[in-house]
Amino acid sequence: MKIKSLIVALAALLLGNFTTYAQDLNEVKKMFNEAATTLKAKNYTEALTMLEKTVDAAFNADAMDIAEKAQKYIPECYYRLGGQSVNAGNLNEALDYFKKAN
Repeated sequence: MKIKSLIVALAALLLGNFTTYAQDLNEVKKMFNEAATTLKAKNYTEALTMLEKTVDAAFNADAMDIAEKAQKYIPECYYRLGGQSVNAGNLNEALDYFKKAN
């Protein structure tokens, strides 16, 4: 009887961990999609913040593929922010952004 109770307890624990993982993974996917939408809308400052948060969340959820995708867009945000700074005449700020893009 004790073995049956132990098996049921282990199964519940494993199922609970899988459910939590699936929820975390879905949340990370949602974060990435929202960041991508923000990037497409050319809101580079907000997209940068969202992508950085997505990378952190993806690492915590062991979703390395999503972390890698999000990381690939971060330099683009810095590059675009640098361009905006050049257009606004803020050359020192632009230089900082371009350095971060590389």
